Amino acid sequence: TLPPSGTVTIGYLPDGYRPLANVYTLQACSNARVARVYINTSGMMGIEWVINLFDGTRYTGDMPWVQIDMRFFVDGGDDNTIADDLADEEASVSAS
Repeated sequence: TLPPSGTVTIGYLPDGYRPLANVYTLQACSNARVARVYINTSGMMGIEWVINLFDGTRYTGDMPWVQIDMRFFVDGGDDNTIADDLADEEASVSAS
């Protein structure tokens, strides 16, 4: 159940999968609603609010489902790009 105010924590992302900056998106919900979902740099994923699309009011009841489809950059721990990592993998496969 969504509270009238505050954030509902969905879960936490492990180290290595956390965004470099806070990420905020609007996501589709059940019954013609939209939610503001975010992930902060410490990996906490939460729902800040849900709005009824019919009248613009804040929804505070049960949520059967919320779509979560988010993309963001993470800190890979080195200065390599994905292309560098793929080239390293190809080189190690060729050497075997």
